[in-house]
Amino acid sequence: MAGAYTALNRYLPAIIDDAFTTGSSSTPLWSGAGATDWLGRPVLLDDGTKWIAVYRQGDDHGLDTSAVFHIRFSEDEGATWTNADTFTDDGAVTGLPTGGHVVRGILMDAIIMQASNGDLLLHICENVVNVGGDGYDGRNGTYQYRSEDGGKTWSDEGQINTDATLLGGQDYCVVGSDIYIVVFIDAGADATAPYKSALYKSDDNGSTWSHVSDISDSGTDEPGIVHIGNGVMLAMLRVTASNATYMRRSSDYGTTWGPLYEISGSIGVFQRPRMQLIGGRVYLYGRRAFTGANDYTAVRYTDNGGGRWSGQFRPDGANDYEDCAYCDMRRRAGGNFYLLTYSGVRNGPADVDEFVFS
Repeated sequence: MAGAYTALNRYLPAIIDDAFTTGSSSTPLWSGAGATDWLGRPVLLDDGTKWIAVYRQGDDHGLDTSAVFHIRFSEDEGATWTNADTFTDDGAVTGLPTGGHVVRGILMDAIIMQASNGDLLLHICENVVNVGGDGYDGRNGTYQYRSEDGGKTWSDEGQINTDATLLGGQDYCVVGSDIYIVVFIDAGADATAPYKSALYKSDDNGSTWSHVSDISDSGTDEPGIVHIGNGVMLAMLRVTASNATYMRRSSDYGTTWGPLYEISGSIGVFQRPRMQLIGGRVYLYGRRAFTGANDYTAVRYTDNGGGRWSGQFRPDGANDYEDCAYCDMRRRAGGNFYLLTYSGVRNGPADVDEFVFS
């Protein structure tokens, strides 16, 4: 493929604009103060006994060496949350928040997962800002943190595969005892080369990670992944150069991939697409992007593996923002959905928002 996306087939699935029904909302949920008033990039995990939220705080969207990731816990499906970096017993969390591992290191994105042995794994990817503070000197890979006590204490297990070009914190899925993560990799081993998207796997609760396949050769970043069942995986890819969204399917747990289809003409352009299988239905959510305009949070779903998408739902109504919507979602026991997103401007402030809908 080598990045030749314009020559590929366009896949235009049917689109049905079914309405979601808005429930309740609270905006904002968490805000910053002072110089570090940019909060965003939240991720969620249901570990079977509680919900866990992790989000980034800094002074802007990316080029801020002050950034850290905070953690909070909820025992009532997001109705109430602990204070930042406070466990459910009101004790302080240890090992988080954490800073970068190198001089001028920047914490960028995170995902939180649960291994088959019950351990919690947190992946945080890092970049390196240049001396002037207006660009990147390079990448610093993805670091893994582990908790064996439900999130109260965390240990830093170091850079995954000692690979500084492997940028995680994008999306994941769990199949049995195997954890699959999607990453993007600097295909030219420098800060300006095109990225490629790749699938990695751990079959030993995150102790080691092995490369499964490249989902694309080059030109894509911020991939999303979901396992639909019976080895079938669906990947969403952001193509930065053309501001487009592409979809690809695998029927053998990501070992090989079928054709790469552009679907932006049907569902729009999604940045940081994440997917989740809930009740046999695949939900896609993330930042719905425009060229030269503000963006917003959007949710779509498919019942047939991407052949037809329904939606879209905009949880924040007609509002749009300069910076928003790298988000995550879970379903409550009663059936409603709980979505954590954020909204604001790239250079701050930005707030973490919650939305509940059916």
